[in-house]
Amino acid sequence: MNYSKMIELLFLFMLLFLSSIISPTLSLNQDGLFLLQAKLHLSDPSNSLSNWSPNDSTPCNWTGILCNNLTNSVISINLANSDLSGPFPTSLCRLPSLSHLSLPNNNLNSTLPTTISTCTNLHHLNLSLNLFSGELPTTLSNLPNLKQLDLSFNNFSGKIPSTFGFFRQLQFLSLVNNLLTGNIPSSLSNVSSLKELHLAYNNFFSEIPKEFGNLTNLETLWLSGCNLVGQIPVSLRKLARLQNLDLSRNMLNGTIPELMISGLTSIVQIELYQNSFSGELPRSGVSNLTHLERFDASDNELTGTIPNELCRLKNLGSLHLYYNKLNGSLPESLASSENLYELLLFNNTLSGKLPSGLGNNSKLQLLDVSFNQFSGEIPARLCRQGNLQELLMIHNSFSGEIPASLGNCLSLMRVRFGNNNLSGFVPYGLWGLPHMYLLELVENSLSGSISNAISGASNLSILLISGNRFNGSIPESIGSLNNLGEFVASRNSLTGQIPTGMVKLSQLGRLVLRDNQFSGEIPNWVGDWKKINELDLANNSCWGGMVLLQIPKFQEDEERFSCIEVEIVS
Repeated sequence: MNYSKMIELLFLFMLLFLSSIISPTLSLNQDGLFLLQAKLHLSDPSNSLSNWSPNDSTPCNWTGILCNNLTNSVISINLANSDLSGPFPTSLCRLPSLSHLSLPNNNLNSTLPTTISTCTNLHHLNLSLNLFSGELPTTLSNLPNLKQLDLSFNNFSGKIPSTFGFFRQLQFLSLVNNLLTGNIPSSLSNVSSLKELHLAYNNFFSEIPKEFGNLTNLETLWLSGCNLVGQIPVSLRKLARLQNLDLSRNMLNGTIPELMISGLTSIVQIELYQNSFSGELPRSGVSNLTHLERFDASDNELTGTIPNELCRLKNLGSLHLYYNKLNGSLPESLASSENLYELLLFNNTLSGKLPSGLGNNSKLQLLDVSFNQFSGEIPARLCRQGNLQELLMIHNSFSGEIPASLGNCLSLMRVRFGNNNLSGFVPYGLWGLPHMYLLELVENSLSGSISNAISGASNLSILLISGNRFNGSIPESIGSLNNLGEFVASRNSLTGQIPTGMVKLSQLGRLVLRDNQFSGEIPNWVGDWKKINELDLANNSCWGGMVLLQIPKFQEDEERFSCIEVEIVS
């Protein structure tokens, strides 16, 4: 501790001592003295409390302090993001009018003392994003007026005290991201005033208490990543005001109860992903979910078909059902949705045609139906609203031509059509979309040439077109793609020489042009590609090769830098 700090502390100790004897003669009021006492126990390396001065008559102009205008008594302390450290300053509980105490995102540590129960007038207590450890004080529930309690992102351990069921007015409780263990106490169901209960990301090994159905004022139940086991209790159907249900990333099993789902008439978001749910998706009563906007049951073991009742919900915007065992076709009713912006169905066994009007009525942004058994043509109106950013359809049986309308979809960023049965020419505009960074067309029967329009694809980083019937030469304009890092065009019928413009592709790390009909000498400037990791020109009619020796990584794997009739001289 430096000398000036010692002088300051000595002065404050003297001031606090004298205040108990001759306080009428001192200028700073009693609330200010309590605050200075709290400051004594805190480390303040950023000088956040530098204007907390004993020379003031009141602390009402101090950083983070809010007073009652009539009495000058402290009613609120907000010292978020102040780089403070040390134990909880218990002297703050001596402030008789303090109702709001917010100290998040500091470095406060040690245990939370049981004497915190003396902060009897607190309505709001936020100690999140600190370094508190040890068990939660059982006395916290003695705070009769507390409405909001946020202890998230600390290192609290042990069990949630059963006494937490004694809170009288608590509306918000967050214990997210601690080290809590054991069962979630059913006594929490006695806090009937609760509107938000956040217990996510702890080490519980617990079932969901069936008594939680008694929390009829609950609007948010966040229990993700809690090691929850067992089934969802049907009693949750009584939570008619619930808007957000998040049970993701647990070990829950059994079916998703229809009776429970049907009672959630105010629900906006249901998150059930990364569990072990089985059986079919709920159908009966789903039509009651008129406010549902987001439904995610991905990464489970669900079977059966996607319910029409779910797809026709008018407010449904995001539907995630990927990594399941769903089969059958996608209901046509989904095309009528006006709010659908995200549809992720990859890694199932879905089949049939996609609804022809998909995207026609909604601002669709993301569609991923990869690794299924879909067939038929790609719907032509996917980008009718001009918002489509990602279109992923790899490993299906789509056939026909790529819709010409996609060539006008300026919002597209990722397109993956690989491993289908597509044929015909690629739409002219699709080659040169300005925001596209990935274009994958591999393993189809596409034909025609690579369009000069590719010069407009200024963000293109990955171009994969192998295993098609493309012909003609690579346009010189490809050299303008400053971000191109990977270009794979093997097993086509491309001709001509490697364009000289490609010398400008400074980011190129992988170039695979094998099994085409290229001719001529490998240009000397190939050695200028400093980031190249893989260069494969095999099975063409090119010649030369001394230049390859200039590439540092050539000697590591000669086979990746090969071309027929190239003579390597060592």
